[in-house]
Amino acid sequence: YLDRGHITSLSILRTHRRLGLASKLMNYAHDSIDKIQNANFVSLHVRVSNRAALGLYKDKLGYEVHLV
Repeated sequence: YLDRGHITSLSILRTHRRLGLASKLMNYAHDSIDKIQNANFVSLHVRVSNRAALGLYKDKLGYEVHLV
């Protein structure tokens, strides 16, 4: 699956949240995955209860939700 990337973990200290750091890290990860793997697809796993993360991934970064 060289055309796919996977984000395993992303965490921001509570005291540093809402500063745009997660978006910057994700964009950097996307760019790196694209350059290294030429990936067309990036996946990650998020708990359904993590509303803040879901908002970031869905609304800001354009991820689609696929329940498994």
